[in-house]
Amino acid sequence: MANIKATMTDIRVIIREFSRGTSLREMERKLKLSRTSLRNYRDRAEASGRSMVDLLSLNDAELQAIMLKGDGHRGRDADRYAFMQENVEEYAKDMTRKHMTYDVLYEEYLRATDNPYGYTQFKAIIQEYEKNHDYKYHNVYEPGREMQFDFAGDNLWIVDKETGEAIQAIVLVCVLPYSMLSYVTALPNAKMEYLFQVRNPDHGRPVNPFKIPLKRYSFTY
Repeated sequence: MANIKATMTDIRVIIREFSRGTSLREMERKLKLSRTSLRNYRDRAEASGRSMVDLLSLNDAELQAIMLKGDGHRGRDADRYAFMQENVEEYAKDMTRKHMTYDVLYEEYLRATDNPYGYTQFKAIIQEYEKNHDYKYHNVYEPGREMQFDFAGDNLWIVDKETGEAIQAIVLVCVLPYSMLSYVTALPNAKMEYLFQVRNPDHGRPVNPFKIPLKRYSFTY
């Protein structure tokens, strides 16, 4: 059986299965964890003196102190884990900020605690939180039914290679959601007159709203 890392979500599933009386063989098949690992978790749960139902009522920091104690490379120090649980929601929100990366966020984390996780574990905890709180609606599309479009990313500059004139431009991305066929173009601004030019091109010829010959375009940002 592969050495699969059990998350706190996995641990709660394991305890719930124990409380239901599920056999080790069935849990091994369902959870893709070895029976040896499952016995270890069962033994730790029983050694705590709490019922399986009581264990499920604990918060993550309390539960991991019981169930992951002495787990070697899988172990999570209780204080470090508690700190992350207090701040992981904010870290996940920070990752939605423009230009934020895990490297930058990890540097902020190092300044906030004197008992940090390594970079890989820090990133994994945030991604686990994001996965468990990612509420997405599944859309169903029909071929040719609709087109989606939005303005994306930072503004660009279009430079006339002959005159050096620079014109600021925004980036429009259009997508046919069924096929994911995409079209990207630069526009002077988001006014409707330019948007309609893109949606209704001149007999398939490229739209050029910048009054600069296409061969003289140079993009920068």
